[in-house]
Amino acid sequence: MQPDAKPQEITMGVVINFSVRTVAGFTYPGLEEFPVVIRDANEVLITFAGSNESGSSIVAGDINRTGRGR
Repeated sequence: MQPDAKPQEITMGVVINFSVRTVAGFTYPGLEEFPVVIRDANEVLITFAGSNESGSSIVAGDINRTGRGR
């Protein structure tokens, strides 16, 4: 991460499981998969976060369910 970094759009496939409140699909070669949980969800936004046990890898963000940017 860079202090002055600007957000960049990316395209990827994720699986959102509302039953168990998880988001999966954040994989990278050499990185183990870890739980990413849904923190909040409404008609427009899904907010999620998770990290590996040591805290050295973190995934956090939100998904706009409308398909339009904020």
